[in-house]
Amino acid sequence: MNFNNLDQLYRSVIMDHYKNPRNKGVLDNGSMTVDMNNPTCGDRIRLT
Repeated sequence: MNFNNLDQLYRSVIMDHYKNPRNKGVLDNGSMTVDMNNPTCGDRIRLT
């Protein structure tokens, strides 16, 4: 498999996940919160 074929495969997989998200939604009994910070670029994320 050459680079162009591999690139197209990855694009197809990524677009499929974008158009048909998996594991989407809210947990019924979510009991944890996680805060992450990347000081290099300033990104922050909170999962609850």
